[in-house]
Amino acid sequence: MKSSICFALAALIAASQAMTVMRMSIENDVTCPDQSTCPSGQTCCQNQQGGYSCCPLPAAVCCSDKLHCCPSGYTCDVSAGRCLKGDEFLALFTKQPSKPAANDVTCPDQSTCPSGQTCCQNQQGGYSCCPLPGAVCCSDKLHCCPSGYTCDVSAGRCLKGDDFMALFTKQPSKPAVNDVTCPDQSSCPSGQTCCQNQEGGYGCCPLPEAVCCSDKLHCCPSGYTCDVSAGLCQRGSEILALFTKLPSKPAVNDVTCPDQSTCPSGQTCCELQEGGYGCCPLPKAVCCEDKIHCCPNGYRCDPSGQSCLNGDDVLTWFTKLSSKPAPGV
Repeated sequence: MKSSICFALAALIAASQAMTVMRMSIENDVTCPDQSTCPSGQTCCQNQQGGYSCCPLPAAVCCSDKLHCCPSGYTCDVSAGRCLKGDEFLALFTKQPSKPAANDVTCPDQSTCPSGQTCCQNQQGGYSCCPLPGAVCCSDKLHCCPSGYTCDVSAGRCLKGDDFMALFTKQPSKPAVNDVTCPDQSSCPSGQTCCQNQEGGYGCCPLPEAVCCSDKLHCCPSGYTCDVSAGLCQRGSEILALFTKLPSKPAVNDVTCPDQSTCPSGQTCCELQEGGYGCCPLPKAVCCEDKIHCCPNGYRCDPSGQSCLNGDDVLTWFTKLSSKPAPGV
């Protein structure tokens, strides 16, 4: 009997010690400004996506390229890939992903919203964050309402019986980790830079925070200038060969128009006055006869009021945007 009690007591003590170690480990995690965390003894450094990554060093120096870091007391020489301290030098340290903030909400495009918020599709075909739990996403893809309410977009209100309140405006979501999103919604790998190409879209410079050259074919490291005629990147007496841009990753499910130009996912190709196609920032939109404007699906264009009509609902009509030219045009 005594031995069984001793065994049970020993097991209880062991379990208690294990919980203490686990608790200490959790308590020692480093919390970054975006509420993500890094292991004890590491340093939070801002990354290129606007969040934070983990430098595997205590009290580290975060480098300006937002990809690397150096030990305390050293300075970053990003162009040379080194950490410097007097005559001493080390290779730059590469940051690692941080642990996402607890209970972040992951949207269908792998972007994230803070805990307690709701992913709602936006006009660009991605997702934004409604600052409410279990929210109702409005059809204009800009606003949202609390659970149980309905959107009255034309009046700018959320309705629930006799209750009403102003529509809530969605906030940007946190991009999926490691991809750099270009203005045309194509993407480049982490650590690269979006640079406009000769076709009007974007290519990827294989350098962080690079300088995009005027020929729209090449790029140079941060701090250098492009000498396109000589094929060089220059910084004082230092020279490097120009870097050639690589193709970016196309935006997911780009919409191809009849003239082979493209619109971002979730938008609609509409014919333009000058010929060709532009992009209505709405899915399955109605293209207005003036070839300038468009309306949401289910609405009709009212030229006299410059509006979109659906029964008693009235919206200001939408202006089309330029499409991405077909490759080689």
